[in-house]
Amino acid sequence: MPAGDDASAVSAVSRRHLLSHGLWRGFGAAISLAAPALVESGRALLRPQGALPEAAFLSTCARCGRCAAACPTGALRLAPPGYGLAAGTPYLVVREQPCELCGCCAEACETGALERLQADARRIGKAVVDTVRCLAWQGHLCGSCHSACPIRDRALWMKQFSKPFVVATECTGCGKCENVCLADPPAIHVHPWNGA
Repeated sequence: MPAGDDASAVSAVSRRHLLSHGLWRGFGAAISLAAPALVESGRALLRPQGALPEAAFLSTCARCGRCAAACPTGALRLAPPGYGLAAGTPYLVVREQPCELCGCCAEACETGALERLQADARRIGKAVVDTVRCLAWQGHLCGSCHSACPIRDRALWMKQFSKPFVVATECTGCGKCENVCLADPPAIHVHPWNGA
């Protein structure tokens, strides 16, 4: 086995040992604060619904992959080794596959890193429109994001009947708007609730 694999195995065993003794949460919280910003395509990682605040999430997640395996649409990815302390933790790329907010990931989580929420409380972030890139805001006929939004006219409205804008307090961050945006890169992005 290569030396790198040995280190990974030791790290996994150490983490399991700490988890089994209830120590990983405190240990992880102490070291996770020093972690570099974790980004995908220049943005903070978008965590699944019910995720604890980032530092607590990193220290509580067991990196077991059960949440990703339980995701019926395959939307959840596991961060690769280059992501430091976030390696092995779940995140979403809604441009490729939006979240159905079904709750399966939280149901599969055994450590509490993903809290189980009632259906009406499930959120992963908030969509933000880039009015400079948005085709509709530039005078073109487009309403793809509005049509895709499962709670349109509540979370995503068409201002003056043609320009999309988001009501942040209503948006669940499911990513269906970003997924269908005709602009490339998309002119509407889902950002984590922490504003990163």
